[in-house]
Amino acid sequence: MTHSSSPIPNYPESYWLHAERASYPSLLENLEVDVAVVGGGIAGITSAYLLAKEGKSVVLLEADQVLGGTTGHTTAKISAQHGLIYEELIQHIGEEDAKLYYESNRDALHFIKEAIETEGIACDFTHEDAYIYSVSEKKAHAIKKRMGGL
Repeated sequence: MTHSSSPIPNYPESYWLHAERASYPSLLENLEVDVAVVGGGIAGITSAYLLAKEGKSVVLLEADQVLGGTTGHTTAKISAQHGLIYEELIQHIGEEDAKLYYESNRDALHFIKEAIETEGIACDFTHEDAYIYSVSEKKAHAIKKRMGGL
């Protein structure tokens, strides 16, 4: 929902729930496949894609609408920059595991960019800069500390 004079929504709106999505018929017969993937969200679609690329016969099963569950309520933002989460991760799981978390997000971003290019996927993917900002002194101090006092 937006004000008519402003393009900024009053409440977060999911990209996925407003995107054009294909619908598929119900499964009416038995299928014989190597792998059945249950769930038509990002994780399920990616798993099915990678298995098919490995030569497996795959069926993707979704109880409702593809991209309509957990994925459907996300922002569709793909980033390794997650604000100050790394400070919290370092405190709870250590620097090495926090680094692995960052690297997995970075690698996922590269995987997605490569898949879009390789498969010629027509989508609204763009590369944008990410910024961390604060409206409170406490958070501003945390940001400055993390950025090395800049």
